[in-house]
Amino acid sequence: MITAFLLLPVLAILLWLYAYLLPQRGKLNFFDFALFAVVIMLASGFVQFVKQIEWIDASPMWPDLVSAVGAYTILLGGLAGGLFWRRYRD
Repeated sequence: MITAFLLLPVLAILLWLYAYLLPQRGKLNFFDFALFAVVIMLASGFVQFVKQIEWIDASPMWPDLVSAVGAYTILLGGLAGGLFWRRYRD
């Protein structure tokens, strides 16, 4: 739950920035929506995976922090790759 609160504002900003940096500003197509869905599913799968790990001698907040940082990395990497693909393919 904490991870979702940590991810939502950054995800909203990243999606807006992705649409803003497209060659035809804000013109999203099927590829973009499929990319958003895949990246969000991968990030949420990573969060669920990290939450299942037993963290010995760690604070109770540690799984939330690790899952948020990993999900940020997945989101940023996926959206940057998609933006690179869209900018140089068109």
